[in-house]
Amino acid sequence: HKTVPPVFVRFKSYKWLNQDFVQRLSIACWIYQHAIILKDPENFFIDLLHNQTKIFNRQLSTILQKKYIEFRTERHNLRYTVSTDMDLATRLIKATIVKLALELTLLAEKKPYPYKEWLFWIVERETIQGKEVVSLATQFWDELEKKRIITLSDQLVEKITSLCIHSDLVPKEVTQKWWLQLD
Repeated sequence: HKTVPPVFVRFKSYKWLNQDFVQRLSIACWIYQHAIILKDPENFFIDLLHNQTKIFNRQLSTILQKKYIEFRTERHNLRYTVSTDMDLATRLIKATIVKLALELTLLAEKKPYPYKEWLFWIVERETIQGKEVVSLATQFWDELEKKRIITLSDQLVEKITSLCIHSDLVPKEVTQKWWLQLD
């Protein structure tokens, strides 16, 4: 981490790598798609990444729909915490809503998402609507006035719903009646 650019090196088995994809498919795809391969003479890593990216693409609609339902559920819970002055719960839910909105922005463009620490940066630079989503998410996060929190959350829901519908990966009925999709 003392070099420029910073370097992070890991030595792990292919078994470990396979398990990493199983446990966190989107994040692992993002990490390894951005990795610099120093040596892979028989293309084991490249082949594994290619296969896992195919799996990600096959599962993308399901991943996106689950994240969308989670996003809408958190947004629904926000109304209660704001109206009952549950400030700590409101902050926690706002953080979750922002995280999910950023992940959904990437997924709607058929891209995996990174760790939370990179979400704002990647969404802003690598998605078509990123600057607008990040701006709206930041306003929402910073807002303290109750009515304005709800208004901004409505705007964020509208924006993310539009992105999901235009992705052709989330059926309109899921966005219109998300609560019927709860397990």
